[in-house]
Amino acid sequence: MHHCDSPASCEQIEFDNSLVCNPTTGATAWHIDGKRLVYENEKFIAISHTWADGTGAPIDHKNASDPDKVHVNKCLFSYFAKPAKDRDFAGIWWDAISLPKNNGPLRKQAVATMHEMYAKAGLTLVHDRFLLECAVRDDMEFAARPIILSPWFSRAWTALELPKCKKVIFIFKDGEFDLDDENVVANLNELLIALNSRHSTYTSDLPIIAGLLTGVSVEGLTSPEIYQRIVRALKRIPCQHLLHNEIGMDVKSFCWCPSNLLTVPKALGRPELLAKADIASDGAAAAVWRVVDLNETTRPELEQRERAQSPNIEIGAILTGTSTTITQHLLLLDLYDRNLKKAVIVKVKNSRTSEIHCQYIGTVRLKRILEDDSFGAVKLTIGDTSGMSELGQETAVDYVQRVWKLRQGKKQGKLRLGPKRVGSGW
Repeated sequence: MHHCDSPASCEQIEFDNSLVCNPTTGATAWHIDGKRLVYENEKFIAISHTWADGTGAPIDHKNASDPDKVHVNKCLFSYFAKPAKDRDFAGIWWDAISLPKNNGPLRKQAVATMHEMYAKAGLTLVHDRFLLECAVRDDMEFAARPIILSPWFSRAWTALELPKCKKVIFIFKDGEFDLDDENVVANLNELLIALNSRHSTYTSDLPIIAGLLTGVSVEGLTSPEIYQRIVRALKRIPCQHLLHNEIGMDVKSFCWCPSNLLTVPKALGRPELLAKADIASDGAAAAVWRVVDLNETTRPELEQRERAQSPNIEIGAILTGTSTTITQHLLLLDLYDRNLKKAVIVKVKNSRTSEIHCQYIGTVRLKRILEDDSFGAVKLTIGDTSGMSELGQETAVDYVQRVWKLRQGKKQGKLRLGPKRVGSGW
């Protein structure tokens, strides 16, 4: 991208990327003269932009013999340097020239701490080609609309960068506009809202952004490991988040959690009225659910979820009637939302304790709302069932009934079903 009248004759400016890879002061902002990194006591601004505008990637200079050198259009660097100079800042932090060039450990580490540069910067300058075509007349009412509709606002990184900034300045067609904003992500639903409507040039950035938004350390972790830390940090999540369309993680205690946490559905309803699952330190999810016996009567009322990303062999066997262990399974429905036509299928295991432990199988749709008198409310844990035995000839309902007797200290009695039990969480 150019910010000059004669792009054909525009010069390029060269930066030594080896300095960025081994900064002596910990800062990777470049001085506005383009010849060195800023000193520790020098202030700088940060550039927030959209790669699609052509402001993100250095130019692939065909004649460059040194792989440690990166090149950008001189007019573009000067364009970003001018606001810094006008406000007495010594340098600019711009990812095109301030991050390690090669996709290796150094770059990953720099990306994971990139938000810190926006926190350290004296101000952040937002550059978006869409906004450059908008005139706002220095009025917030006019400025907010194009900002929200801009490609910049839809970036995943914006959700992380914006809250870190001390001061934000947007460049519009008719000048600059200041914005003060803050954003805190405190639960998984807010995280989904913050990120699912956004995109990133690199999909591998999304787990890092999600982790940093929730305040967990992400250095050296894979995407699933980051998501596991997020869930542990949140401690409680709406049960509706378990009603997803994905195969669970290949980690026993996180068997209920998809490899991409951002694919779980948003929870519907007022937060204080949502049924919640408590997340243990190992990732197991304990909650009270409405329970329905999974048998040949209820099986025809089930169907595969729409747009399932991967075939679930166990659910397929249950739905087609070829499963030989169908009676060892239960249907779990949201405790409060009786109109939700989704259910979790779990396989109950014998824990030889007064706690009910289950293996997560997957989610199905209900063809119709099941009758209230089919439900019972049960507290159970979905997680690691390794080391626990199969139920054998005992059905899941019989096992739950037996555990209930142990809890109640009764020798006889039947599992009480119906609305009176809902919410009891026995």
